[in-house]
Amino acid sequence: MLPKINRLITVTQTLSHENSRLSGELKGKNEALQQSLTVFIDELDTKNAETSGLKAELDALKAAKAVPCPTPAQQQTYAAKAASRIVAAPKTVSAPLVKSKRTVERDRLNKSRKVKATSRFLIEIPQDMTVANAKVGVWPTVRAKCSNPKAETIVSGKSLVIIPDIIRYIISWW
Repeated sequence: MLPKINRLITVTQTLSHENSRLSGELKGKNEALQQSLTVFIDELDTKNAETSGLKAELDALKAAKAVPCPTPAQQQTYAAKAASRIVAAPKTVSAPLVKSKRTVERDRLNKSRKVKATSRFLIEIPQDMTVANAKVGVWPTVRAKCSNPKAETIVSGKSLVIIPDIIRYIISWW
């Protein structure tokens, strides 16, 4: 009987220690939640005060008189405006500067670098098919969808890369 009583005392002590530990954890979490709630309430009060200030400023602006628009009698007529206009010296128009071929090419290259690239289409070639047969099979399908397709086909290993016309234009200048 004594071993059972000792075992009961051990279990009771273990339970009381575990209860104390859990109570401490609960108290710590309660304090942390209370602190975060206090911070939240302080932030909410700050925002509320800011909102009240802005509402008061808005009411003050609404209460201020609006600047009256000039009446038609006060507006200046077109003839009066034209008469009071200062005449500037006539501008001389010169012929546009002729750009060298190198400058034109550089400008075109810079412009093509700024063009946003469109998508590429990648077609995997099956093991039993050659690259030439894949090209022959792809283009009739493309032509069926678009009567005059403008794209370039590049062979990359066992796949075809179809690049639309705008990218082909950029690649041709590089």
